[in-house]
Amino acid sequence: MASGKSTRYVYTYLHGMFSGPHSRKGQLLSEYLRQHGQYLHQPNLNNADAVPLRISAAMDVLHKFYQDNKLQVAPTNAGPITHGASQHDVRLRIVASSYGGYLAARFAHLHDECVDSLILLCPAFNPNFHFRHVFGEIRWAAFERTGQMEMQTGMRPHGAAVSETGWYAVQCPYSIFEDARDNHPPFPLVTCPTHIVHASRDRVISPHSSQEYVDEHRRQLGFHDKDGRPWPLRRETVDDDHFMTSPTSTARIRAVVNAMWKIDSAS
Repeated sequence: MASGKSTRYVYTYLHGMFSGPHSRKGQLLSEYLRQHGQYLHQPNLNNADAVPLRISAAMDVLHKFYQDNKLQVAPTNAGPITHGASQHDVRLRIVASSYGGYLAARFAHLHDECVDSLILLCPAFNPNFHFRHVFGEIRWAAFERTGQMEMQTGMRPHGAAVSETGWYAVQCPYSIFEDARDNHPPFPLVTCPTHIVHASRDRVISPHSSQEYVDEHRRQLGFHDKDGRPWPLRRETVDDDHFMTSPTSTARIRAVVNAMWKIDSAS
């Protein structure tokens, strides 16, 4: 590169809504990368009460996360961050699930210079449309009217007693969806290499939504970039549900990670 610096890739997993940095998919991916000498960062995209951050707030968290890693001196993903004059340009390599998939695409849309590539698992494009469908019209109307809705999360709120079931009730504010509606596009288009894997039996985020994303990408940006090369955007489906933690899905995710980032050959 013109700066004479090498590029350091920061492997990152973004969890979904009402999930957290210790989600099942994140842990499976973390173990896979660890076996090949890489560390997986899993930033928390919830507040202290385990409520998902608004998209705008999540963008701030991710940009700070990027800046912290950019200032890291050591050319490794492992170990604590020590600050100083980095000898490396930094790019994020992101795997993201559901709402995290939307956040990853939106971050790449806003900060393409920070992102190397994306792997999106059942990404929640057009989030208001799909969550409205999941909640149903009656619950959604009440949500709009009252400004909040009780929901279940696998993340323990700060100060809460440990739940025997592993689930916790939290009050989700409608402002999350107002922010999405007013400030963020339903389909944030990206130009970095992107591979979408969607579960064919997803009842939370319809697999049709990721096909809509591909169609919108082609409608607005065409099939090729300015140099005549096909956009590096791929989409596939797997036979699974929204959680995508079956052995078949886990193997496929690992295969996509290795195909994009050559993890096996790097270890």
